[in-house]
Amino acid sequence: MEKKILDNTSGIEWNIRIVPLNARYGLSGQVINTDTEPLVEFFDSRYVGSDQLGFFVTRYRLSTLLKHEGGLCLNGSPPQYVDAAFMESLRNWLKPFSD
Repeated sequence: MEKKILDNTSGIEWNIRIVPLNARYGLSGQVINTDTEPLVEFFDSRYVGSDQLGFFVTRYRLSTLLKHEGGLCLNGSPPQYVDAAFMESLRNWLKPFSD
């Protein structure tokens, strides 16, 4: 499942992908999500390469993002931040996947 969300502060449109349990992810799908919950990946859509979602920036557990309040540093290099409004929109989209 994928979604585009615009961060109004930076003007960056992020592609967000949910990696369900037992699904493949990572470079060429070489890793399987054997965690206890879905993962959420962030891609910067400005840099589309071999992965049509854009440049991979980071990945979080679903529960981590649902508990987080305010903006978030995605720890890219250089650091890229998303604002509180972006995170609220993201959490609203993610909530149904936490059941």
